[in-house]
Amino acid sequence: MDVDFDVPEEPRVIEKRFKYKSYNEGLKDVHLPSALSGSSKLDQELEDAQSHFYESLNHLQQLNLSPSFINFARKAGPLSASLPLLLHNWREVVGLWLSAQAESDDEGLKAILECVLSPLNSLFPSQNSKF
Repeated sequence: MDVDFDVPEEPRVIEKRFKYKSYNEGLKDVHLPSALSGSSKLDQELEDAQSHFYESLNHLQQLNLSPSFINFARKAGPLSASLPLLLHNWREVVGLWLSAQAESDDEGLKAILECVLSPLNSLFPSQNSKF
């Protein structure tokens, strides 16, 4: 004669997926790159056909929304998409840069002037510490 007894199961241990952290404990886990570290996008190695000017132009276009800089970036971007294009169209890019510099407001002028360092780094990578 078989007797079925209801044997109580062992209580299951519920694993917690997330551990509660206070706001201050959560802030301790956040590690942002330091602005004083000295590393920038210009320190990164690019492929032979890429230019630092185009990379910084795209980066600054995301950060600066002044109309004068956006117009400059739209006109200069296709002319400088690669280092050979930038070298071929350098006169047009410099002309666009000068006209944008003359017509821009303060916010646009900051970004336009920052674009000066990137072609210098593309053309003279060993000399970037002097600029």
